[in-house]
Amino acid sequence: MTLVEGYGHHFTLTNRETGGVNTVKYDELESLLRNWGGDPPYDFVGMFHLFRACVLNLTERSTEADWSEVYEFLEPPERNFLERLVRGFQSRSFPGEDAGPRGG
Repeated sequence: MTLVEGYGHHFTLTNRETGGVNTVKYDELESLLRNWGGDPPYDFVGMFHLFRACVLNLTERSTEADWSEVYEFLEPPERNFLERLVRGFQSRSFPGEDAGPRGG
């Protein structure tokens, strides 16, 4: 499925193969992404593909004005995680087990 458009608190998803359309509530989508994982093993690569899709969307669609609220929107552990992620990309050295938002 592909995220097509978001309106308010609903998203329209279109199935590429069938052309079928589904509407998903924002809080349901957020909950699904936030609680991704379930039983081990955790699908880090799968989650990172979803994260990449969000990064691509932000890269293509955001404006400079959109970024003014982001820093205050994120909690300190979340900002810390993103800062460590950026540092990891810059140095090509990523933290081990403490890579989560609550770690290190």
